[in-house]
Amino acid sequence: MKKTIYTLICLFSLVFVVGCSSDNDSNSMKFPEDSGSSEFMSIPTEGPYARRTADWKIYNNAEELISDADLIFIGKVTDIEFQILDITNSLPVSESTPDYAKELYTIYSVEVITSYKGDTTNISKVRVMGGMVDYKVDEQLEVMNTGESFKRDLGIPIWDNFYKAQCNEDEYYLFVLCQFDTGYPTILNLEQAVYNLKWPTKKHTVGSNTNIYYSGDKDEYNNPLISAFDIISSFGTDYLETFYQNWSDGKYTNE
Repeated sequence: MKKTIYTLICLFSLVFVVGCSSDNDSNSMKFPEDSGSSEFMSIPTEGPYARRTADWKIYNNAEELISDADLIFIGKVTDIEFQILDITNSLPVSESTPDYAKELYTIYSVEVITSYKGDTTNISKVRVMGGMVDYKVDEQLEVMNTGESFKRDLGIPIWDNFYKAQCNEDEYYLFVLCQFDTGYPTILNLEQAVYNLKWPTKKHTVGSNTNIYYSGDKDEYNNPLISAFDIISSFGTDYLETFYQNWSDGKYTNE
């Protein structure tokens, strides 16, 4: 019963918003070939992790994704920290915050490089509900204990397919976010909102079927396939050409 209540609270705290494919041909853009190899990572069976599942609202194409997003930009992750926030308003907890609303969040500090949608002038942080796997584990546990997060005895809360929104410091990503009245902006959904720019044409599948690729816009599991290239090209040729030139010049890599 306790686990059921905890799951419901997690689900109610999510925002389900939906997404995109482009008819642009990437043949003229000499990005590295994507081999289609799987990047699937499962939550460790050993360690202080509490698995979560949720039915995220999924976008069918880039145009839908862009339409529902409040903010779309390329950003460099400069720092990663963890905070306990109130799930009812996404703000730091206060004395009046009920126990069930105290939730661990991963906070990415970002440097906005290129903005595509929304006012990113004052954007410096992005929040993702839950923690991270194999990264500053002791720090996460300390933050949970100090902040008295809900159900902290179960372990660090980790979503299924967590790796699709788990970033690394000093790397560049295309973020697709929603912004509420209060709090930092957050991902539109878990699986179609964060794109590593090392492989701009790499297609993101929904769920864990990242090792299954077919020609066309969808695989046999009817999973929408969207890439950073699809999203950026939807804004027009000028945006795409600028992105390609910057990418070719190494602006989005540390290599």
